Amino acid sequence: MLVLVSLLLLVVVPSRPTAEAEFVGRVVVEWLIEEDADRTMRLLENFAFRDSGGKVWEVPAGAEVDGASIPVTLYSLIGPPFVGDYRRASVVHDHFCRERTESSKDVHRMFYEAVVAGGVPRLLAKTMYMGVAGFGPRWETRVTRNGVSRVVSIPRPAPDSTVLGELEAWIGESDPDLDEIDDRLARVLGETADEAGS
Repeated sequence: MLVLVSLLLLVVVPSRPTAEAEFVGRVVVEWLIEEDADRTMRLLENFAFRDSGGKVWEVPAGAEVDGASIPVTLYSLIGPPFVGDYRRASVVHDHFCRERTESSKDVHRMFYEAVVAGGVPRLLAKTMYMGVAGFGPRWETRVTRNGVSRVVSIPRPAPDSTVLGELEAWIGESDPDLDEIDDRLARVLGETADEAGS
């Protein structure tokens, strides 16, 4: 009888669906004229990414992005910002790398999920995650002796093409999860796993 009731509950009571990650709105921008290369854009409308946990990563109208959160040395591996299926993800990632209101680890993991939501195949998305988690911007919040919190940038090593090639090959061969990528980055960079992914 208990088995029958359990089976009926499975049929009658719908399972709770997992939220689908998605972009909210569209990227509407204006290019800004600068002394250097005109790379910075200003958003003219709000744009956001809702992750699979339901968290909304909002980039407000007026925010400026320039794609700098993706290291230039990784362009040959993953392409330049604002080109391809990950360009919407790069807008959100860039904004949160500038604002630093969330941990760098959370921002980089959001980038991975947004890249996949944008249509990038998972293995390439994992390679992109490896690039920003290992060699992109990193910061942490530190509390000073007088109790004031401040965000501090953590220096990152310049990506070595041999190391990048080895990491990319490893991802392609073993299809690791993000924790495994963080662990491998920690070993390669001589950090703890939390430091590598943060």
